[in-house]
Amino acid sequence: MDNDNSLVTPQPAEGQAIRSVDVGRGVEWLAGGFRMFGKAPGVWVLIVIALVVGSWILGMIGPGWMSGALSTVVGTAAMGVLMRCCKSLDDGVDIATGAQATASLAPLWMLGVFAMLMSIALHFLAGLLGLSSMVSLMMSPSTFIHVAGLSMLIYLAASIVMGMAIWLAPALVVLKGVAPLQAIKMSLSASLKNIVPYLIYSLLAIMLCVIAAIPLGLGLLVALPMIFCSSYLAYKDIFAS
Repeated sequence: MDNDNSLVTPQPAEGQAIRSVDVGRGVEWLAGGFRMFGKAPGVWVLIVIALVVGSWILGMIGPGWMSGALSTVVGTAAMGVLMRCCKSLDDGVDIATGAQATASLAPLWMLGVFAMLMSIALHFLAGLLGLSSMVSLMMSPSTFIHVAGLSMLIYLAASIVMGMAIWLAPALVVLKGVAPLQAIKMSLSASLKNIVPYLIYSLLAIMLCVIAAIPLGLGLLVALPMIFCSSYLAYKDIFAS
């Protein structure tokens, strides 16, 4: 079991091996996430409702760019708290054990700031790509098709890289005490090393959310906790000693 001191002082990441898992593990993570949800369904539903209400409140703060930035920071920190909740549930203790201490963990909030900066950089890239597409349109319609297609591929690749860099970082910060920047690097390395399971998992998670959103979004009360828990299981699979 991880030492609770990791809630206070980040520990060095030396010796943290990154495992390469089987292709089918992406499916197993989601299946295991559903089983973890079944251990405390009422609590998970309340957590999702709280997250939705919190997102709505953040969306009302200031202009769009400010609410977006705050949502990224708070959302990343919330994911770290949820990883601690998953760990507690996995250990057979109260799901809230350690959650309050985790929420005040400074490195976790710093990770949120880094995630916000990455999101801003991604939006800046989108603006540059959009501008280049508009310029190509004024020059030649045929050129625009090629430039727009290339721009979409570049943006998609950058989005995927950002997702991989953030995916396991909250769990690494909270459960392993890894420093924020190192956690981002390790998450990216782990995702690249397990790129096929990661892509399968990501596509299935997206499909799950789309299907869950159809009945007035009520299915998300189950789908989102499944994804939270599956991220924890992926972290365990790839990093836990």
